[in-house]
Amino acid sequence: MLFLPIHTGALELNRHIKKYYFYLLGMFHEFLKRYDDAVEAYSNVLRYRFFFANTGQRFEKAYAKTNKKSSLMICGGVGDFLQHLPYMLNNKSNSYTIITHFPKAKDFFESIGLKVEKIYTFTDRAEEKAIVASLSKEMNIYRCPRNLFMDRSPFLPENRIFTNHYPVVGIHAGGSSYAVNKEIKSGNVPKTLPKSYIEGLLKELGKVDINVIFFGMKSEIESFDISENEKLKFSCHEDISKSLSTVSQCNALIGSDSAFKTMSSMLSIPTIVLCSAPKNNFRDRMFIDPYVKYRIMNAFKYTNFSDKEVEAAIAYTKNTLVNILN
Repeated sequence: MLFLPIHTGALELNRHIKKYYFYLLGMFHEFLKRYDDAVEAYSNVLRYRFFFANTGQRFEKAYAKTNKKSSLMICGGVGDFLQHLPYMLNNKSNSYTIITHFPKAKDFFESIGLKVEKIYTFTDRAEEKAIVASLSKEMNIYRCPRNLFMDRSPFLPENRIFTNHYPVVGIHAGGSSYAVNKEIKSGNVPKTLPKSYIEGLLKELGKVDINVIFFGMKSEIESFDISENEKLKFSCHEDISKSLSTVSQCNALIGSDSAFKTMSSMLSIPTIVLCSAPKNNFRDRMFIDPYVKYRIMNAFKYTNFSDKEVEAAIAYTKNTLVNILN
């Protein structure tokens, strides 16, 4: 199950040791063909480190051989959904339970042919934790494995926006309303990139032969007071899966800490992300550090986006983009 009673000694171990403990325990149960126990152990590994060794693959093989009726839990927003999709699409017959702040989760999964058993919506972290705790008492529920990459986009392709031979750069400046509100409440710098940065960046890109796809909701794009032209087009579908499908047309993507930079990174498209400097263990471990390690992503960490920092961010983006496209 999601939270397992374990002996006192194991409880005292730190998270780093626990992932090894449960990984070896899972292998032990798997060797003895006790697949239900193996799944529980591997699920605990995922609790501490999703991308540890080959836990995802071992979980998948063991889960296919279990006898217990259970469901796989997916928590978070669209960026989290994306990392779960490779597993879900490869195991469509499994039961999935979604716990999310994204109000259109049902439409999102149905757009790619995935049916989910139940969807629970939360508005803050406390509600999320309460839902998880309640479900763990009511049913056998395990964490669904994630993948860092996908072989191809799972979304139906949109018509190509540009047909010339110039490189295409995607830009996404916003974040989900949940993430933005959470940052504001905590007093941190919001994820949305400032207007001054976008204006300066577009000015620099306008000097060279580069096409730009600007991603976001219509209201987000309108807030930047920019207009389409022959080198700049919008991708602002109400159905986010349609906009995400267009990411595959990009040669590079520049974005805030949002689902769009996760989509480009998972497709191995060179990505420049601008994210707040304060350490965020979950964000960095799941969505930043692995892609930086694989040299797919370049990260610029900002503190408050002062005028000086905006200038530095534009210069960093410009120089990194030159290296990516050359």
